[in-house]
Amino acid sequence: MFAWLKRAKMAWDISQGRFHVEPLTDAKDRVDAAAVINAVRDNELHRSTQSCKPEELPLHETGGLWRDAVLLCRDTHENNRVIGIARATWLGLFPGGKKDDHDFSMIPDVLRARSYLAHGLSILPSHRKTGASAAVMLWMYQEALKIGTLLAVLEAEPGLYPTYLRVGYRPIDRVRPMFGVPFAVTMALVLHDIDHIRQLRSPLTSIYDRVSPPREETAIRWFREFQEQGGVQTGMSLLSPREDIDSIPLLSGMSDSGRKALLGGAAHIECDIGQEILTEGDGAKWMALVERGLLEVLVGDRVVALRSAGELIGEIAFVLDVPRTATVRVASPQTKLLLLSRTAVSRLASSADRELFWQNLSMILAQKLTSISSAPPTPSRKEAHSTSQNNG
Repeated sequence: MFAWLKRAKMAWDISQGRFHVEPLTDAKDRVDAAAVINAVRDNELHRSTQSCKPEELPLHETGGLWRDAVLLCRDTHENNRVIGIARATWLGLFPGGKKDDHDFSMIPDVLRARSYLAHGLSILPSHRKTGASAAVMLWMYQEALKIGTLLAVLEAEPGLYPTYLRVGYRPIDRVRPMFGVPFAVTMALVLHDIDHIRQLRSPLTSIYDRVSPPREETAIRWFREFQEQGGVQTGMSLLSPREDIDSIPLLSGMSDSGRKALLGGAAHIECDIGQEILTEGDGAKWMALVERGLLEVLVGDRVVALRSAGELIGEIAFVLDVPRTATVRVASPQTKLLLLSRTAVSRLASSADRELFWQNLSMILAQKLTSISSAPPTPSRKEAHSTSQNNG
């Protein structure tokens, strides 16, 4: 199906009210909500050991503040079946703005008291290409405006970073590991910055106009000062259309439109030495091209291979859709990756481009397996790092 037709269908589903979003208020719905979370964890992240128990999900008090609300997304075309959930947690629950891997300390206390964290979005695979995710986001924005919220924050993985930028979110922290995810960047949406939202032609514009809330300047002033003080260097940048991509073997033979679609969500990531990039046993949502530096591949505690500039990591699980077969860790400073998400592959409208992509990837994988079977023993990290420096 053409990309524009998919977008039109998603917009139509939302405008016709196909998806109904509401807070979890009835204990009987806990089982359905937990089932959605576990389906995503088991089938996509391969984290069955972290199963969600229904009794762990808090019930929301109608009319109250979003202290830690579970939101249900129902499909009215399927007898109101719960097909997705999300969480909205009040930032006032984070003492000093920090808790576990979360860090919102850059947001002043006065703003955190009227802000929430959007997280835990889980949509069943059967509804991943519908407007369900968008329906949840739009509903959260609408209800947040009604209760006087000033700021919404979330922690975005690179594959979704461009989407959130287009909606109106902006980065407020450097990309870093969070909750088992190697790369995520904290982003903030200033709910009342309607000038920015209109400039982007964000779908939030019509909701703001419909709710027509009293204008609140507190968060707008804070973000303006945040930017004037230098903002943040995220350590992540989107692939520019002007960059030379002809040398990337994955793109061989693909059309210009196919290359653009595939790399539309690709991101350059600056990594820290010692950082764990892939974890053995986890799900395969992305793979990466090593642009600079050195990484070590571990099975258990044993280093079995090294990866340097021009090589892929994570492609085996990506191709076979199986749990990660090894752990990959950064072994040298100034290592840089180009991340490619599975979502990007699904955006390829042409069957010929999709076939070429998988063909190219399979050839690269076959060549790697051939070289591994005939390769000499793996060099030490010190020897490989010395070689990497000598090669520039």
